[in-house]
Amino acid sequence: GPKTTKPLGPRSVRPKTRRGLRPSRAVESESRAPPRGKAMPAPEEEKPKNGRFRFAVALHREGKKSLASKQVEQLLTECPEHAKAWALKSTMERESRKAVATAEKGYAARPDLAATRRALCAALTRLDFEEQGSKKRTSFAFLARAAQVCPEDPKAQFRLGRAARQLKDVDTARKAFRATLALDPRHERAAFWLAALGDGRPPSRAPVDHLKALYDDYAPRYDDHLSKTLESKAPELVAAALAEQVRADEDLADEDLASSDDKDDDQDDQNDDESSSSSSSSQAQQQQQQQQRGKTNGEAPSKK
Repeated sequence: GPKTTKPLGPRSVRPKTRRGLRPSRAVESESRAPPRGKAMPAPEEEKPKNGRFRFAVALHREGKKSLASKQVEQLLTECPEHAKAWALKSTMERESRKAVATAEKGYAARPDLAATRRALCAALTRLDFEEQGSKKRTSFAFLARAAQVCPEDPKAQFRLGRAARQLKDVDTARKAFRATLALDPRHERAAFWLAALGDGRPPSRAPVDHLKALYDDYAPRYDDHLSKTLESKAPELVAAALAEQVRADEDLADEDLASSDDKDDDQDDQNDDESSSSSSSSQAQQQQQQQQRGKTNGEAPSKK
């Protein structure tokens, strides 16, 4: 009987491409119409702004911060909503509070960008480093905001846990250290402090990074903590002992110098005596030789 062909439905229709491959997603996205209510940005309007921003980044990486700052200022004048430009400007601010305020503008414009979140986190961490010590509660607030802004950063979570432990906020510290280990399971310091807080198995030894950080943090305040807080007299005693030893060494050096001078004088006297005796002996020998010559000259005529 006659052959019947099955009509192709809409799902079975495929675009004609080379080797039967479908177009790439980029091509499909370009062919699609923009969504309703939103207009596609014109490429000719975006290229100058992005080019200026890339130029500023290149200048900043080369260490030409003044030129990079001028480019960023000009870009923000033309486009105040450029979030990445605000983030870059925050890294070039000298004062930490100005850096935080600048980074906040970029984060408010585009909180979904990783660049704005990292810039704000770095500015808050810098402000915490400058104000830690006297204002621990304020410092903790900065780190808490940084951890909230960058929940994907294990370093921010670890700093928050360390600050909470110093303030004896055990629950917040445990939560922050668990978040650190969830992001970075090999973070030895977070595991160490979590075990120290009674949560987790204690490690066999303290991490090397923890020991280095412990000594580096304690070194600048070692003398004040030892003399003022602990009221130890060890530094004063050690300084006095060293000063006494230095004086003793100087006295011994003076005595050695005096004894060496005396030895030099004795040696000079001995050399003078030896030279005088040698000169007298040489004179006696000359006289004897002259006498012998006189005798020989007197005996010669009588023989003739």
